[in-house]
Amino acid sequence: MLDAATFKDIALANPASRQLLAALAELNIPQLHSVRDGISRYLVRCTCVGIDASTGEVFAPDGFADLEAGLLRINPLIPQPGKWQAKAETYRARWPWLRIIEE
Repeated sequence: MLDAATFKDIALANPASRQLLAALAELNIPQLHSVRDGISRYLVRCTCVGIDASTGEVFAPDGFADLEAGLLRINPLIPQPGKWQAKAETYRARWPWLRIIEE
């Protein structure tokens, strides 16, 4: 887990960066150990897709069914309904055919 102690010894030249790190520490988000961890934690579940640039391997922990169907669901690994709703609405503003599914 990220916590304030993680960042206490980091000397940053930019005060805004220190504020950002402090804010991130307060979110209590588990530490990422890989790119796959990060992709798995995207707010909108069907956007959890990545391609390994060196191998071409596709990583899609939730598959492609919702992506193909245009269904936007919250990622249960990141239960932040307000942020999810805002993100889903930005997608729907660009692609009106998408459907937001609240579970």
